[in-house]
Parts: sequence; structure tokens; C-alpha cells
Amino acid sequence: MDARRIDSVSAWGSNRMDARRMSGMTTRSGRFTWALMALGATMALMAGTSPVAAKTFKNPRKMKFPPLGEIRTPEIDRQLLDNGMVVYLLEDHDFPMVDFQMMVRAASIYEPEPLRGLARITGEVLRTGGTAQIPGDELDEKLESMGAYIESHIGETNGSVSGSFLSEDGVEGLRLLGDLLRQPVFPDEKIELAKVNLRTEIASRNDEPIPIAIREFRKLMAGEHSPYGWYPEYETVAAISRSHIVQFHQAFFHPDGMILTVSGDFDSAKMLSEIRRIFGDWPASGSPLPPDPPVSEKSPTGVYHAQKEDVTQSTVLFGLKGTLASDPDYAALQLLNDILGGGGFSSRLVNEIRSKRGLAYAVGSAPGTGWHHPGVWVCYLLAQADSTMVGAELMRKEVDRIVQEPVTETELQRAKDSVLNELVFDLSSKRQVLNRKAFYEFYGYPADFLEQYQEKVRTLTTADLLAVAQRHIHPEEMAVLLVGPKGKFDAPLETLGSVNEIDITIPDPPSKLDVPEATPESLEGGRRILKAALAAHGGASVAKVRTLRQEGNGSMTMMGQTMSFALNTLRVLPDRAWAKIDIGGMFTIVRVGDGDGGWTKTPQGVMDRMPEEIEEARLERIRTPFHFLAHWEEMTWQGLEPQEIEGTLCEAVYARDSDVKEWILYFDAKTHLLRAMDYASRGQQGPMGVREFLNDYRKVGGVRIPHAFKSLHDGDPFMELNLKSIEVNVPVDEALFKRPE
Repeated sequence: MDARRIDSVSAWGSNRMDARRMSGMTTRSGRFTWALMALGATMALMAGTSPVAAKTFKNPRKMKFPPLGEIRTPEIDRQLLDNGMVVYLLEDHDFPMVDFQMMVRAASIYEPEPLRGLARITGEVLRTGGTAQIPGDELDEKLESMGAYIESHIGETNGSVSGSFLSEDGVEGLRLLGDLLRQPVFPDEKIELAKVNLRTEIASRNDEPIPIAIREFRKLMAGEHSPYGWYPEYETVAAISRSHIVQFHQAFFHPDGMILTVSGDFDSAKMLSEIRRIFGDWPASGSPLPPDPPVSEKSPTGVYHAQKEDVTQSTVLFGLKGTLASDPDYAALQLLNDILGGGGFSSRLVNEIRSKRGLAYAVGSAPGTGWHHPGVWVCYLLAQADSTMVGAELMRKEVDRIVQEPVTETELQRAKDSVLNELVFDLSSKRQVLNRKAFYEFYGYPADFLEQYQEKVRTLTTADLLAVAQRHIHPEEMAVLLVGPKGKFDAPLETLGSVNEIDITIPDPPSKLDVPEATPESLEGGRRILKAALAAHGGASVAKVRTLRQEGNGSMTMMGQTMSFALNTLRVLPDRAWAKIDIGGMFTIVRVGDGDGGWTKTPQGVMDRMPEEIEEARLERIRTPFHFLAHWEEMTWQGLEPQEIEGTLCEAVYARDSDVKEWILYFDAKTHLLRAMDYASRGQQGPMGVREFLNDYRKVGGVRIPHAFKSLHDGDPFMELNLKSIEVNVPVDEALFKRPE
């Protein structure tokens, strides 16, 4: 069922598309996000198209097509239950299926800022958690056996629970839908799984430039403390409890805030009777919704840049505050957008920047018309870094032209045909028309909005479009956002104006440590423990270690799979390291760290280390016993209560004021050798707690060095390593550190 998230795309160009599935519609105002997110697929198709093959295609401008059929509005039965629930019924016996969709006035705009992510988690666990009658995992099995599905979602301005069933299971499907809406149980284990999913998204949100650009542009236009611009963080996700989720559900899931659509192979009278039986005794809330958060009327101006070094391309956005779909200029803005950048290869931006000059992977625009709140008018450009400024300048010229001179009659007619024909495809099924009608009512638009829109499109003139462009598009007030490697742009970014740098660093999660305040006694205890540890590990000999070569074998467990590996390393203190890792005899990886640089060689080739890899290597150097034992007097150590580690009583020390987060070391109370350490790190699913165990100490070159290692990630086994040989102060083969061609 198409029911998820159109409003925030049309409003802000977001990747959180609240109502797309609700309405079964693909809005032209959503093209901004779709064009950006489809870039990879577009480039893949381009890569597989040869010049010879291209010659076999006809010129699309010269091809003749018969006119498309009209949009036909089927007979829809609208009912209002006594408790305020609106029901739309559409009988359609073409296929033996019944589709349900419940639109709910629950949204992330109603969640408190300290609990950002609450609506999203509630929407996910509503379905995955199931009910007291049928838990989520059992529901999965039941739906699979029926050849059916139910899904739920809560986005920025709406929520939905939808399902599709064979007609013979329609009543049972309605009952399951009702149970989920009215009696979800929200089990703790499913809440935690939803949190893991959200933390994984947070951890990877800076991986690609396009999501960065979308996120930061939303924050820029709405304000980072506005529900229309904020995003979940580790801290806000951690703060969400089951009680918050239950309260959110109780506050917003009421029949007088819902619209149910039912379409397919059923008898309307019987279906309505079942709906009354399942939902009729559900009491209305009796309370109004909270007021919608205010939207800033003033557009930000200026040039903004988010630095991303590890890419060779740039993402450029020009934007202004937009308007609502209820604006009388809505239809004209759709046509203007089609002509400027939303109409594919026929639009001006695509033709001038991509087709003629080949300066962009993707380029286009969005009209900035939102359904719930004003959208953002935007133009976007994805280009090689060394084409950034020339592409941006061409984009600016086309924006200037659209407000300075009328479009041509040919452009206008093509745009009208494009807009009207697209509607025919978007509303090609009765179900899509039904959901569109419900969508209009949900957001307070007239029932004949679609008909009014089509008629307005047909009557607009070139003069009308110029007047609308001059009312809504003000090039001198545009905000400009760029994401990419600033030093690789083809001209100084400052040529666009004064630059405001945006910090995209992901904030650390809240600490899980409960370390007491330091006292003179605990600080002195920490120094005593480290002094004894230095003596136990070799005393003055520790600082004399200059190089360290190690060979060994181990295993690593990831996503339930265990792989063996052979390891050969050379460490040159303080900050150089070479490692050769043979993964199960299948392939070899060579990793080199050299100060603040380095590279990695894999079967796919040689690549420079990413900034996050360089930072992790720096932290790893700090955690190396050869480093912190040799420099213990330069650091602050706080003694903690002794703890037992694998049956051994250990003295615990907290490293205060260290770049290593939440770092606690555990030294054998008798031998003073390091037995374990805890610290915070980052994995593919976001922040994690690491515990490393060190065992099998042997004396090498006057220093006691562990030969057995084990590590846990968030309590789960991750790696085991056993070293078969260790040498210290060996000669350095500089060829190992030379980057391959």
C-alpha cells in the first residue's frame, strides 16, 4: 500500500516523506529528494549506455503519442462514525484483494525536543511489537501464511497503519488492524531494536553528501530547534522509554483523529458493519490536538558550507521559503518548476548544465509547495568538485532568467502536458484516487481540489507564470548551501559571498559511566596504581621500545558469522603502523598509518584512509600500553573501587580528561599487569562499548607483553587473537610504508 510521507518532501525537500503512501501520489514537489537519492541508479544506467547504442533511440521531441485518458473519479462512499472516525469505502471487484489504510493525526512535530525520535520509534514498534493477543513475531508468521502485510509509520506531520489482504481474509485483516491501533503492547526488546536501527542511521548519516545536504538545508530553513528541522541524536534516542511511547500512543491515537480507507473486493454494507463493530466503541479523545509548531516566515540568506573531504563531488542547493498548496499560485508554481528544473531533460537547468555542458550528475528544482506547512523552493546541483562554481553560476543565471522574462509558449504547453499527463499516471488506479481524496481531507483541502488544480493548469498563460515567479522567487534572497571538499572547488567559495561553515560532527551519546567526583585521595590512588603498573611491565625498558613486530592468528565475529585471519604487523612508535591481514586465505588487506595520513590496499585497489579511520588510529595509539605507561605522569588518573575481571581481583583506574571516551583500565591487584580495559568507540550501528582482555604475558626485550587478546563489543564477542611471535626494536623496512601505485 502506498502510504508514507509526501508532506515533508514537498515542504522541505526532506528524505522523510510522511504522506507518500497515504495518498498514493508522487508529487512534483517531491522530485528534489527523489532526484538526489536516485543519482546512483542514474549514473549506473549512464555507465552502461554506449554512444553506439544511443543512436538507435528516436528523438523524444519528435515522437508522436496518442492523448492519455482522463482521470476517472470512482464512486466513493464516505461515512462518519459516531466517535468521529471518517471512513471511505470503494468497492472494486477487479482483483480478489482488500486494502486498508488508516491515516492518523500522530506526528513527530508533536514530540518533545529532548525525545526526538519518539514518533518514529512509536510508529515502528506499534507494528513490530504486536498486541497482547498476537505478539509481533507471531503476527509476522500469520501474515506470511496469509500472503498479506501490515505496516505502520509515523512521520513529520502524519502517521499511518496500512495493510493488504486477500478478499477472503479481509475481515480478519481489519480485526488485526484494529488490534494494533487500539491495543499495541510496545515490548522492551522491540523498542531496543528500533533504537538500534535509529542509532545505526545516526552513525552513518555523514557517509554520503546528499543526505548531509538535505538534512542541513532543512535545519537551515526551519531552524535546528524546530520540529520541522530537527533530527534524532544519540542522546534523545537514549532518553526515550517505554512509558514515553505508551503516553504518545495514548495522546494521539483516537478515532476522531483518523481517516480509514478501504478499497477492493468486498461488500460495502457488510464491511461498514464490521468497521462499526471493531472501531465503533472506541471513545473519541474529546481534546484538540496540540497547536502546530510555528514556521519561520523569514528565509535565511548567505552562503553555507559543510566540509566533506572524502568525496570528489559537490552538492549545491539554492533555496527560499516556499508556500502552501492552498496558495492560489500553486498550479503556476508546478508549471514553473517543470520548466526550470523539474521536467527532466526538457527543463532549462538540465538542458543548459547537464546536456549541453556535461557539468552535472544531476540538476533540477522543486516548487516549494507543502501540504501541511509552507515548503522550500529549491534548485540543486550535483557535480564534480572542480565544476562546482561554474555549475552554480549557470544555475543562478537560469534562476535570474525565470523571473526576468516570460517562458515561451512552447515551454508552457510542454509543461502543461507534462503536469497533467503525470497526474494520469499517478492516479491510474481507483485505489490511488481514493487515497488522494482522503489525503485532501486529512490536510483540510476541498474534495474537488484535484479538479480545480487541473482546470487552473489548463488556463494559465506565460504572463501569469512570470507574475507568479516574480512574487515567489527572489534570487537576491536565496540561501546557498554546498557540501563537498572546499579545497577542490574550481574557484574560491568566497566568490559567492561570505561563507558560514556548518559543523556536521555527530554529537557523542550520553556517558553511561557513573564515576564519582575525583578527590585528592582517588587521584593519588590512581597515580600509585599506574606507577606500579609501569614497574610491572618493564619500568624504564617500556620507554625504550621503538618498534614492535607481531605475528599471530585470530578470529572475528560479525553479524553472526565468524572469520579466521592471520596477522602480521609492524608498529613504529609513536605514530606509524603497518599491518597485513589475510582473511581466511580468501583475500589480503594491507593497512598503513603514517602520522595523520595513510592508505589501505584491498582487492578493489588502494585508497587513502578516511578521516574517521585516522582519528580511530590516533585514539588507538593513546590506548597502547607502550604509550600511556611511558607517559603516565602526563595524564590524570583516578582510582576506583576494585573489580573482579574473569575471576581476578583488579584495581580499576579511570583516565580523566583523555581523548579516549569512558576509558577505564583494570590491573591485576597482585601482579599489576594490565588485564582489561573499557572504552567507548563507534561501530557500524553507532556508539558502542568495548572491553578488551589481555592475557598470556611474556617477557620480550625486557618488557612484559601480552600474547593473547579478546574483545567484546557491547558485550558480544568480536575478536580473539593469539600472537605466536613478538620482536621489539627491529629494523624498519621503509618499503612497507610506500604507497603502491
